[in-house]
Amino acid sequence: HYFTSRCGVRAGSQFFSDISHEHGLHLHTGQLISDHEGKYDAPTKHIDVMFREVEHPLYASSSSSTSIASSSPRFTPRVILADLDPSSINVAHAQYFGGNLSVNNCISG
Repeated sequence: HYFTSRCGVRAGSQFFSDISHEHGLHLHTGQLISDHEGKYDAPTKHIDVMFREVEHPLYASSSSSTSIASSSPRFTPRVILADLDPSSINVAHAQYFGGNLSVNNCISG
């Protein structure tokens, strides 16, 4: 998925935020969110359409109140964000993706 300009970057970021929530992913870490018993109820059958599973974590486990299993697979969005203004990319990266989006997927300048 490819999103350009300030509006496109924001819309794309919000889109992946919503999709992450629907698939039970913590957007900043890319890990599946489990309940207190370690079970996952979100649909993950076609998750590879929007996300790519990564071998090595790009972001350490957060100290969120939601249980995030350390052994769960991690996923990063299949997205490219592009804008001439680097500030919109920086905001999207910090607000939505945290360390879960590679800088190689962000084009600015």
